[in-house]
Amino acid sequence: MVKKLLDESKATIVEEDIYLEEPEDTQEISEGQIKSAFTALMNDIVKDEFALIEKYNSVIATLEAEDVENKDDILAIVKTILDEKNINVGMLTKALELVDNTSTELMNKGLEKAEEIISDAD
Repeated sequence: MVKKLLDESKATIVEEDIYLEEPEDTQEISEGQIKSAFTALMNDIVKDEFALIEKYNSVIATLEAEDVENKDDILAIVKTILDEKNINVGMLTKALELVDNTSTELMNKGLEKAEEIISDAD
């Protein structure tokens, strides 16, 4: 099986090292494409972290409303995990800013707009 795969991949074995030939149709990937792919992946991770934060908040709300044995200990553990998830979101946001600050600029505009709305309501 390995020999068949090596034959199909145009590999050369030299002293137990394997050297794969580059496919002829290999395309150069631009820095912009790499940045875009990384940003999309990081945004997905942030979205997943927010989904987990929502679930932990639901667990906390449920525990607080119910009479559960060891409730205080369980709440302490879950709240610690929740704090860590919020920290993760902050760190991931900073990583995204370092790659491409467009999202951060938009988020800052949103924060400014929210402050304007609050000021206008007063």
